[in-house]
Amino acid sequence: MATDTLSRARLLAGLRRYAETAFEAGVAVDSNTSLLEAHKVAYLLQGTGLDLGYRFEAGHYGPFSSDLNRDVSVMEGHYLIGFGDGTGGARADLRLLPAADEAERILAEDHLFRRSWLKVARAVFGYEYPDGLELLSTVHYLTARRNGRFGYEDIAVEVAQWSPRKRRLFDSNDVRGAMASLCEAGLLDAPD
Repeated sequence: MATDTLSRARLLAGLRRYAETAFEAGVAVDSNTSLLEAHKVAYLLQGTGLDLGYRFEAGHYGPFSSDLNRDVSVMEGHYLIGFGDGTGGARADLRLLPAADEAERILAEDHLFRRSWLKVARAVFGYEYPDGLELLSTVHYLTARRNGRFGYEDIAVEVAQWSPRKRRLFDSNDVRGAMASLCEAGLLDAPD
């Protein structure tokens, strides 16, 4: 669980930067982010090698961390609002509060965060919405568990087998595009 100041600052800065990116891309109507997107941003940051202290498992919407939910709950009312009692689920609308601005000051000299964020920002370009992040993180989650041995079609089959929801939302072309984006950003090696 990300309880130390540096990990919390990295999470908050990642969420703020993602929300601003989605807003600037015209995908979001404000600078809020959903809990689902928070999970995916944290997951992708960790996928760059930046350890935030979360363990992710396969969830309904892709990689999920119950520890992250606990941290968001703890930050409720001071760094962000919108999680409430947790009953809003994945679509809970999180808004960062002014206290979260301190994260950028803490990270001013954090070159590891800056490098990680640049990779995530590159990967999420064009995917700055909940389903887009779900696709990216699901594809990354599946390929990362294959020790570098995967092909587009293999991962497309695994995405479709994950759940009826994913089978309905994401076809093999979507998976191919997500894999290309992740590879170009340096979050994955090129497939076989």
